[in-house]
Amino acid sequence: MLRLSLRPLEVWSEEREEFLTIFKGGDVELEHSLYTVALWEAKHKKAFADRDGLTREELFDYIKECMCVTDGVPQEAWLSLTNGDIKKISEYLQDDACATKIYRHSDSRKPGKEETMTAELAYFYMAQFNIPFECEHWHFNRLMKLIDVAAIKSSPPQKMGKKASARYQHSLNMQRRAGRM
Repeated sequence: MLRLSLRPLEVWSEEREEFLTIFKGGDVELEHSLYTVALWEAKHKKAFADRDGLTREELFDYIKECMCVTDGVPQEAWLSLTNGDIKKISEYLQDDACATKIYRHSDSRKPGKEETMTAELAYFYMAQFNIPFECEHWHFNRLMKLIDVAAIKSSPPQKMGKKASARYQHSLNMQRRAGRM
């Protein structure tokens, strides 16, 4: 969950010749989860994970209409976002939200095997790997990492290649020889 403190927003009134406060400022909480991604994808009919194809308007719609879990935030509040606020939101969207790192061998990813992650696909994987649906409110990237881990752990181990097998046998032979002498 990301908490932002939005600053007050004032505009100049030519009629009254004074500044008018159109937003008093306040805190908002934002959630980036499978649930919020599913809401956005249902509205826009495209994959959120393909962020290169998102327009600025679509991204701000995601922030205002899907990520915001604070009730009663007026539309004017979003006009008070600073560059610092936008940077925090961007960092939050990109955060792994977990300590797990997955290292893949360069030959383990076959071309054409990549698929665009959509909310429905994520829910499918959650069901396939028996991940409780309550996890839909986890940080989205953390949930995607859990799905990756489940896929890796549930796949059969890969056979060792000829070169790797030869290195392993050589290593065992060296250890055996060292023990005899």
